Amino acid sequence: MRALLAFTISACASAALAATEYRPFAVGGFDLSRDTDDFRSEIYSAGGGMYLNDGNKDRFGYRHIESHYSSPGFSMHGEADALFGSVAFGEKQSTEVSGELTHSRLENDKDRWLGWGQVTATPTALSNIEVRYETNWVDSRNALDRGIAYQALTVAGDYQFTDRFDLAGVIGRLNFSDDNERSLYRAKATYLISETYGVNMYVRSRRYSNSDPYSGNYFSPDRYYDYLGGIGIRKRLSFVRGTVVGNIDWGRQSVDGVESPARTWQIRVESWVGQRFTYSIGTGFNATAGVGGGDDYEYRYTSASASWRF
Repeated sequence: MRALLAFTISACASAALAATEYRPFAVGGFDLSRDTDDFRSEIYSAGGGMYLNDGNKDRFGYRHIESHYSSPGFSMHGEADALFGSVAFGEKQSTEVSGELTHSRLENDKDRWLGWGQVTATPTALSNIEVRYETNWVDSRNALDRGIAYQALTVAGDYQFTDRFDLAGVIGRLNFSDDNERSLYRAKATYLISETYGVNMYVRSRRYSNSDPYSGNYFSPDRYYDYLGGIGIRKRLSFVRGTVVGNIDWGRQSVDGVESPARTWQIRVESWVGQRFTYSIGTGFNATAGVGGGDDYEYRYTSASASWRF
């Protein structure tokens, strides 16, 4: 595997060097999370690659990933090697194709080819369409022990009806390697309150069902839905040469007909597009059953990533 990766990287590098313009870059980042079941996930990655034609979208590269999962009485380490890339084309680069191919290995001798591929198009200045396929491990204790993964195909779109009102939606299908199938639907309506301060209000809802509920490998009720309303902010900050993005919301959720409160918040600071050094750092809290556990389940996370063009 490493020999194949080395050969591919070498071939891509040769093609890049033959291009009129090129610029190497380095990338790195981490994702940390912990939930009320004291299940912890730590994922670190580092790598590099090449921008083609000194652009911000046309690029390829390689990164190495180290991961560790733990909970009381459980510990699992994994590692992976990934090739990634993206290319934009069309008028004003309105269409982008991107993806990543990963060979992932767990210490219990489970290994699998993982990754994702995505096509994003902007047919008009007011609309956006995204088609995405991905496959990855299911990060719960029982699922990692058994080497269970999922494959997901989703189609997302949004349309800005007015200067202040936007509607977005997602439909998808997930197939798990334990023969469970999940249908997924999401919708979100956003209204801009203040363009000066970047404040908006929104309502959102999510619904899914499982063909083989309560398998014990991960949270998989027969039917789940939630509906929440909240306030968001998106504000440019010149002193960090970036944008702060945040939201807080409240609502209700239903697990097989049993309702309970739901709430989330998150805040993220990301650099402006087009800079030599780009970054994103964020943290959040999720108290909805839709991401795991069940009633009274809570999930906290922190993540960061950075890229440097030489």
